[in-house]
Amino acid sequence: MITAGPTGVKKNDWVIGNAQHYFDHPPKMFMTLQETWEQIIAAKYPCVGPFIAGQIIADLKQTKHLKDAKDWWTWAALGPGSMRGLNRLHGRPVHATVGQKQGLKEMQEVRSVLGLQWLCLQDVQNTLCEFDKYIRVLTGEGKPRSGYPGRV
Repeated sequence: MITAGPTGVKKNDWVIGNAQHYFDHPPKMFMTLQETWEQIIAAKYPCVGPFIAGQIIADLKQTKHLKDAKDWWTWAALGPGSMRGLNRLHGRPVHATVGQKQGLKEMQEVRSVLGLQWLCLQDVQNTLCEFDKYIRVLTGEGKPRSGYPGRV
């Protein structure tokens, strides 16, 4: 996801400049996904907020840098889609705000109640996001960005 950048700056100059900043100031890797996520947010990288930081962690956990993180199975960043999914499961208003700490607890509960210990929490988080998309289409709350025409 690449933002348009400031007015008058060519998109590829914007992307290259941001990429260079990331290469010049790489995040420190910690013993946990959560600590690394918090450090990425604290670094205030251009165009990187909590959601994108969570996506970065999802990728880094598949590399040598975080493959042995102590919380590999038990931690994930709460994104907007997974937050809506949790809100739907708990009967809260769909757009209610849930903090990372509460969202983490609830994602762990979903994993436990459904007996999904074989899924890492990142997969549970992704499933909650897809659940929200499914319910939005089912209830006519919105249209999917892409369609599936069925069997070919």
